[in-house]
Amino acid sequence: MPVALDIEKRQEEIRGLLFDDKVSQALHRLMDFVRDFSQGRENLNEVTVISANFRRIDTAERQKRLGFKEAQSERTELLYQALSLMDVIVETLGVEVASNG
Repeated sequence: MPVALDIEKRQEEIRGLLFDDKVSQALHRLMDFVRDFSQGRENLNEVTVISANFRRIDTAERQKRLGFKEAQSERTELLYQALSLMDVIVETLGVEVASNG
């Protein structure tokens, strides 16, 4: 079973990257997190789709097919989805991790 401290450290790293608006790097680390701590392909597929959607939003905004407010709204929804995915994985593992908030 994974060590709770390692899981907590990895979660905080991902949250910190998201906080610092380093979304691409955070999503790569989330992919690693899913590979290391999740059993099924469903979670891996979900993080892949989240990553692809972020890129599509960025492209659409750059090409002026999506306004700033709409793009931010869609990004926020994806961020919540990514954070929720981490929480689900931890709950599935049955590991208690400290909460800083």
